[in-house]
Amino acid sequence: MPKMKEYDTRSVARENAFIICFAKVFNDEPIDYLISQSEESIDIKFDSFARKITISCQNNIKEIDMKITENLQNWGFDRMSKITITILRLAIAEILFFDGIPNSVTANEYVELAKKYAPDEDIAFINGVLGSVIKGLK
Repeated sequence: MPKMKEYDTRSVARENAFIICFAKVFNDEPIDYLISQSEESIDIKFDSFARKITISCQNNIKEIDMKITENLQNWGFDRMSKITITILRLAIAEILFFDGIPNSVTANEYVELAKKYAPDEDIAFINGVLGSVIKGLK
């Protein structure tokens, strides 16, 4: 698991949220516990933006997963990596529950995150799913 960075941009906040949500996939502990443990053990600032993304994602996971499923074409959750699912969940949480951030900016930020963490073949897939979600909101 990569080391979390101290917050200095929203991009870093998104990355920190990704790291926590990815850890949650493998851990049954409450999300607030995982956040506090990461702050204590790694000594980072998990700012309000990162916290809000993380909690919004976890609290709305059924709705988010339904939105992902609606926008998959001949694909299922069982064929996606846990990294890809986590990136899509966070991006869609931000698209659905955050005002004031253009959806295109959100999609671009998570595609950049995918370039860092996801398998190369998943980057275009993530971009396509996010584009479909955004198009469906209009």
